[in-house]
Amino acid sequence: NYILKHGRGNKRVSLDKLISKNSELIQGLNESKKPVFAGNFKNINTLPPETLLIPCFMGNSLFAFLLLGPRSNEAMYTQDDLLVFEVLSIQASLAFENAIFMQEREKSAAQIHHDSKMTALGAFGSGVGHNLTNRFNSIITPLDMVFKVIHYEQGKALSDTESSYLYRAAKKAREEAIRGCEIAKTIREYARKPDDAQPFLLEEALSSALNLLSCKRNLKRISVTEEYKKEGSYLWASLSHVQDVFFNLLDNACDAMESKEYQMEKNIIPKEPFSPQITIQAHFSPKEVQIDIHDNGTGIKPEDIEKLQMPFFSTKAANKKGTGLGVYMARRQLEMNSGSLTIYSEYGKGSAFSCTLPLATPRQIDEYKRKEEMGNQGFHKEKGE
Repeated sequence: NYILKHGRGNKRVSLDKLISKNSELIQGLNESKKPVFAGNFKNINTLPPETLLIPCFMGNSLFAFLLLGPRSNEAMYTQDDLLVFEVLSIQASLAFENAIFMQEREKSAAQIHHDSKMTALGAFGSGVGHNLTNRFNSIITPLDMVFKVIHYEQGKALSDTESSYLYRAAKKAREEAIRGCEIAKTIREYARKPDDAQPFLLEEALSSALNLLSCKRNLKRISVTEEYKKEGSYLWASLSHVQDVFFNLLDNACDAMESKEYQMEKNIIPKEPFSPQITIQAHFSPKEVQIDIHDNGTGIKPEDIEKLQMPFFSTKAANKKGTGLGVYMARRQLEMNSGSLTIYSEYGKGSAFSCTLPLATPRQIDEYKRKEEMGNQGFHKEKGE
């Protein structure tokens, strides 16, 4: 069926707001495929015969039509008018096709990006297993020692040495348990669907991204420096979007530094003393924060910087080629949260990815906390009932 979406001007033209695809009017437009006057249809009495109907087709499918009433000067539409309207109809169809294509491409890119995230989770498997195994072994070992001391020293006062050892063992177990929980939480958040905008601290998103990165990369061999004010202002954005952006940019930085090491090893570029370094900086202003992620990797050629922000373009070697959506989706996710992405790079020296995000206003923070409190109250009430 066809639905009237818009109208303006005088009231001389009257038509039902819902028109069946099997009506004489729609069948006539499908047959003519060109601008046609209402007078050509015998059973449409609600339209003046001089009313002009202009169809718009996608291929052989009529997806819309424009209805023009009598001209204001009472003159008839000429053959030249009909030719102009036919050209405009074709151009309108092309514009709609392009808009739908771009919309579908956005959906496709987002789906491919999501699929690549799920594939990455599989790739994290060994890293996650290794990290969690280490965490739990670190918990089990000190607890075993605690149980041994308690078993052999039952009924006896512990010496200062034994008490100190038990304290250190319990502290270590607690730290490793917390670290294991952080890794599991990070994986869970990475896999979930994007959430709505909410207030959160910058270090919360960066810590989560670095936790996830540690499951994929050996961060012990990379110097990661964080130069920003912690416990500062709250950001206002989708937390999962921002975590995703930071992870992708940090992961790309690791790829760039690995590529530089490989090129030096193969004598593609001159060898020099090299130590992988990532620096994260943040600069706060009254309404937004700028986060800069620097690396000392291969850098990006000037002609590739613009291309890098287009979907499916990648500068990575064929054996490490991804989807070509990381930077593109990072920019889109930032824009969806009223932010931006700017790339600075010197080929052979390194790159900096500069992200901006809005800060949460006091009102946004208060409203979010109030909704959270109402949600918690509703949960407890339902649970109690």
